[in-house]
Amino acid sequence: MVCVSAIVSATKTGGMPWDPAMSTTNPMSGLPDPVCELFLDQTMTPAAMTSVQMNTTTPTWNQAITPGSPPLTASRLMSQAMPWSIFVGDDDMTLPAETICRISPQFASADFAAGDVTLPTTQDCTSVTLHLTCAL
Repeated sequence: MVCVSAIVSATKTGGMPWDPAMSTTNPMSGLPDPVCELFLDQTMTPAAMTSVQMNTTTPTWNQAITPGSPPLTASRLMSQAMPWSIFVGDDDMTLPAETICRISPQFASADFAAGDVTLPTTQDCTSVTLHLTCAL
């Protein structure tokens, strides 16, 4: 699975900026620093994650978030019997990253055939796009 991109609300729910304004001359301050993570259970430790994209509401990662072990299977992604989720957070070098959105989808075989899947609006994400592939 590849975390391709996301569109993030310019402010948090309620209108507050993601990050405190550091400078009146830097219009980028206040924007989130998004990271995309895959969680395979209810722990606070991601199984895989992208790099952090600084000061943007339109991060483009195009980075794999497929863990090496345990293997991530299509059958697992098509079920929530063993919970898993995609997390997009504002990573300000503090733990844990502030939640932008957490999505727990169940994919269908058609999603794997299509390859790219755009998940709908949730929390402070307008969309999250993932690329699905099956390794042979």
